Amino acid sequence: MCNSGYRPDTSVYNALITAHLHSRDKSKALAKALGMIKEMESMLSSMKSNQCKPDIITFNLLIDSYGRRQEFEKMEQVFKSLLRSKEKPTLPTFNSMITNYGKARLREKAEYVFQKMTHMGYTPSFITYESLIMMYGYCDCISRAREIFDELVASGKEMKVSTLNAMLDVYSRNSLPKEAALLFESACKYASVARFLYV
Repeated sequence: MCNSGYRPDTSVYNALITAHLHSRDKSKALAKALGMIKEMESMLSSMKSNQCKPDIITFNLLIDSYGRRQEFEKMEQVFKSLLRSKEKPTLPTFNSMITNYGKARLREKAEYVFQKMTHMGYTPSFITYESLIMMYGYCDCISRAREIFDELVASGKEMKVSTLNAMLDVYSRNSLPKEAALLFESACKYASVARFLYV
């Protein structure tokens, strides 16, 4: 593309980053995983040298990539760059950070991201609450996960099946099959499952 005299735009770089994230070449998985971050960083440098500014998709892809690899220092650097840019974080930005901190059992950092999100005026979505429920499950804070779930149920909003599944997963992950069975039975008994949307 560059050899033909065309300058790539942000969408081209986003497509390249996404291609690396979703590569199906499993034969060199470890080498690819280790090299992918370097390639993405190289693409980011290339974007800058081509006077192409990252958009929110670029930032979210990088934040999620670093988070999945538990490279939290780099994830936080990208988030700070996002805040300094003309772009604004989106709910997926925060949800990704909460989820990845949760998987690493970094509860305080995940809670800080949630507080920052609400302080910045964002309204949490069901996905945000599911991320929190899962994060508390990873961190062995089952009662806090259940508290959030119960608040959602009490809100009277139609729930997504994924929210019920998140709470069931917390119980399963923490070797609490009886609690999972009771939750499912009570959801069926009181027809709350009918209030859950399949989306």
